[in-house]
Amino acid sequence: MQSYFRCLAMISVLALGACASGSGGSSAPRSNPNQIVAAELTGQYSTMSVYEAIGRLRPTWFRTRATEAEAVARVDNQNYGLSYLRSLPAEDVATLNFVNRRDATFRFGGRWDGPVIQVTTLRR
Repeated sequence: MQSYFRCLAMISVLALGACASGSGGSSAPRSNPNQIVAAELTGQYSTMSVYEAIGRLRPTWFRTRATEAEAVARVDNQNYGLSYLRSLPAEDVATLNFVNRRDATFRFGGRWDGPVIQVTTLRR
């Protein structure tokens, strides 16, 4: 009978230990899904264009809903098409922010048909 309780206690401990949540194996701080900072653009990303770096770090930024237009790049408060990000080196960027269509209308005024990728460069 005593071995039965030991076995039951051992199974309970193992079951509770298996249910514990882990940290995902990374000691790096969690990043904001709507922002990329210069610290994330180091190493292999520093030699890429901004477009390529976004494609690797936050690929969902380029996906739009069926009713939305393609995202607009807003680099240092000037509007460009997304293709402009292919010519901008990632090492020149301070921050990148993804702004959805509704928030873009509120922040920047006017009517936006799609999301905005706001870029702040170090050259500013």
